[in-house]
Amino acid sequence: TSKTFYLKQMGDSYHKCIEFINKIEKQDVSNKAKKLYEEAMKIAAEELSKAHPLYLKCALNYSSLLYDIDHTKESIDLLKKTYHEVKDSLNEINGDNHSEVIYF
Repeated sequence: TSKTFYLKQMGDSYHKCIEFINKIEKQDVSNKAKKLYEEAMKIAAEELSKAHPLYLKCALNYSSLLYDIDHTKESIDLLKKTYHEVKDSLNEINGDNHSEVIYF
């Protein structure tokens, strides 16, 4: 959905800023990015197939943020969960979307 895309893009913007700011601001910006990704993931989980490219991109970028802010276990758990969800939902995908997932 457009709201999911917007929230992901906002999370991406905050995520990119983290490497250019001081440690004092880093926590605040990291929390903002995390909240945006969480909201995007919530909407994506409700409205999109687990194999939809936008859902996958949200999960990947959110996982990357978690890794960057030293939540390594949470990051890996999210990627594993997403992998298993996609694997389980591949039966639902028609031919056109299937090629998007494989080459995304």
